[in-house]
Amino acid sequence: MDINKLKQDPEKIQQLIDLLGSLLSDTEQEPETTQKKRTKKKATKKPRATRKKPDKQESTNKFLDMPEMNMHKEDSKIDEKLQQFPPTPRSRPSVESISVRCRICGREENISQGLLFEGANRYKCNKCSTQSG
Repeated sequence: MDINKLKQDPEKIQQLIDLLGSLLSDTEQEPETTQKKRTKKKATKKPRATRKKPDKQESTNKFLDMPEMNMHKEDSKIDEKLQQFPPTPRSRPSVESISVRCRICGREENISQGLLFEGANRYKCNKCSTQSG
């Protein structure tokens, strides 16, 4: 059968539809397209299962029996044996604070030298820095 010939002859199309319809059993009818609206059932709260508490008994610290408890003690002894040079003494100079005046409000503060970037005459205190303007 040629599809183009079928398109031109609607009677043959109807015959094919009837033939295919007869092959369907009587129980296989077209499903109904109307569906009923379903309403959601309200969920009832179920009580949560609570964890049963064990009977009060004295718990033991299992970490004391583990070998990991004493492992770090051996590390410091090995470090002392492998050390070639004594630790370097810390010789960093102490931080000096400078007295500066805020260029906005005029309040005088003692601050670290590391906080000054552009010079003491351009200093702005924290209170003035957080304000708009």
